[in-house]
Amino acid sequence: MSVSRIAIVGAGAAGLAAAASLQAAGGDVVLFDKGRFAGGRLATRDSSWGGFDHGAQFLRLRDAGLRDEAARWCRAGCLAGWPQQTTEVPAWVGTPSMRALAASWARPFELHGGQAVQAIDGTPFSWSLRFAGGGVAGPFSRVLVTVPAPQARPWFAGSAIAPVLAAIRYAPCWTMMWVPAAGRLPPETVFGAATDGLDWIAREDGKPGRDGAPRYLVHADADWSAAHLDEDGPDVAVALRQRAATRLGVDAAAVHAVAHRWRHARVTEAAQQPVLSSGDGRYYAGDGCLGGRVEAALLSGRAAAQRILEDGDDR
Repeated sequence: MSVSRIAIVGAGAAGLAAAASLQAAGGDVVLFDKGRFAGGRLATRDSSWGGFDHGAQFLRLRDAGLRDEAARWCRAGCLAGWPQQTTEVPAWVGTPSMRALAASWARPFELHGGQAVQAIDGTPFSWSLRFAGGGVAGPFSRVLVTVPAPQARPWFAGSAIAPVLAAIRYAPCWTMMWVPAAGRLPPETVFGAATDGLDWIAREDGKPGRDGAPRYLVHADADWSAAHLDEDGPDVAVALRQRAATRLGVDAAAVHAVAHRWRHARVTEAAQQPVLSSGDGRYYAGDGCLGGRVEAALLSGRAAAQRILEDGDDR
């Protein structure tokens, strides 16, 4: 069934997947995101030595429909397999960066970046977005929110889905972008969980489609990140660099080392529902619905689009 103008708050994987499905069905969709770029945690930080995918490292796609989409994304040149990540479920990375993958997905849509939503005002099926920097957009018959649940909770206060949103939990992650000063570096290197506070180390220049200087992306594990959550970035960068250097057996010196804090990096308790509806034209989707994977966010976004279309304009 047809619906009027639809706002999507959050242009990460879930928001972009929902926008694609809604637009394909003839929906009039507008996306808003507080960041300058689409993608959310499909993020890349630029530097003079090359880019760092400092959020999501790869996609593992188990859903048959998404695997078919992956083949199309590969043909479009925005996705490639990561051969070093050999498991029964292949790993895929955006090319030449994860941010570029998100940009490719976002290209068909009307997207307003740098717009931090402060409130969702209005009445059922006639909603407006009020922005932190001033200004209002709307009205919209439907609003789909795809940002992390703690950020979305105030906008759904008193609604039927408020308790479900309150139960979604995340773990933080400190990530460190490191260009070693010199010395012989191990090749493409990835580690799983250990006891030194590190969860992940990868050679960024070893990923498909990358160039630039030899450099590492380091993720701290959830416990270490939580214990150091409110420390200053430069201090965290030093600590993680020393741990990574010890793990790799290289010198800890750096020409570049910057830490970034993700407060809502990994879903630890999901709603276990593909989409949440407040029954008044407001919806919630994202990895908080199905679990902490890019694939989960994509599937939740698609499910939200389907629910919006099924609800139509009937009130």
